[in-house]
Amino acid sequence: MFQRGPDQDVKEFWAAMEQTLGTKILGYALGQYLSGRDPAKPLWGLLYLTQTTLYFRHFHQQNWISAISQSGGASRGSSEVVLEIHLTADTVLQREPAAGFLGSFLRGSARVFSLSSPGSEIPPFRFTVEQSDSTLIAELERLLIR
Repeated sequence: MFQRGPDQDVKEFWAAMEQTLGTKILGYALGQYLSGRDPAKPLWGLLYLTQTTLYFRHFHQQNWISAISQSGGASRGSSEVVLEIHLTADTVLQREPAAGFLGSFLRGSARVFSLSSPGSEIPPFRFTVEQSDSTLIAELERLLIR
């Protein structure tokens, strides 16, 4: 009689994630990791924010060409990647200037953001979010205002 809807699945996913992390998730958005950490290539995934950390999670994927050509059970799809960007007292969020025509063509209308700490040798964590009115960015800005 009562069917589970996608909203219920989403609520359960985030409740389980909060249980795993042991803290409340303040915001989330679909987006793209561009650079600044170990993975050398841009990856699409899920960004989510807690009081102290921004997470990027790229889920395991396998495209249909890889699935067809797969032999011997070896998986050739991308593996799961989880990046943690810890927010400190000196973390700065910057919106990069709008891309020119070519950048807009390749990235669409998504704005590029970077998280960095002045004086740190760690390169800025560069990313985009799909939703221009993302609560993730609003919450991140709120956390970083000093």
